[in-house]
Amino acid sequence: MGLNMKLLKYLLVLSFLGYLSSCAIAPLTEPHTARTLGQGNNEWTGSLGFPYISAGYQRGVLENLDIGVLVELQGYGVPLLALESKYAFFQQERGMAFALVGGVGIAQYSKIWYIGPVFSFHPSSQWEVSLAGKLNGFLWSESDDFDLTDIEDEFADIYDEFFDPHHYVSIDLSNTYWFHEGFGLTGSVSSVFFSLDELQFKGGLKFNFRY
Repeated sequence: MGLNMKLLKYLLVLSFLGYLSSCAIAPLTEPHTARTLGQGNNEWTGSLGFPYISAGYQRGVLENLDIGVLVELQGYGVPLLALESKYAFFQQERGMAFALVGGVGIAQYSKIWYIGPVFSFHPSSQWEVSLAGKLNGFLWSESDDFDLTDIEDEFADIYDEFFDPHHYVSIDLSNTYWFHEGFGLTGSVSSVFFSLDELQFKGGLKFNFRY
């Protein structure tokens, strides 16, 4: 490989890494409860975690159905906008609740989706523990800034793999303490399984305001 080809390949890799820092995966903000808000009620949330910050809004459109929007900044400040919903199959005033959450979203070079169950246990009026599992997917869009015409085939194959659809599983364990009906604080620890041999952990705090 000549010097010019090595330099071209090196510059392309640097540009490609910069491009990937502008891509996003599915939201890292956890669903903190299986319970819905109830028709006509609202909830605002703000999360500070590793490696993300987010703000969200949910509204109860039916007694068992919430819809909302989430704005999240991931990693290097990549903005993600997602529309999401939650349907509760059953929920007890004290005890267990079970729901299904799902959403779709977009970022600068990404299209994402996610769906999964949420279980929560409410032993008292102030304390709630939740466990959520999500199947996530994302598709990174190709950019016109990259030209692989003069790059070796093996490098082009690696490049192409990044733009295939990717799927992974995440598991979220969260604890919420409600200081009163309108304000709660959630702490969460989560694991993200990109593959059987690639596991990452994240965590954060979420502030919940209901009215």
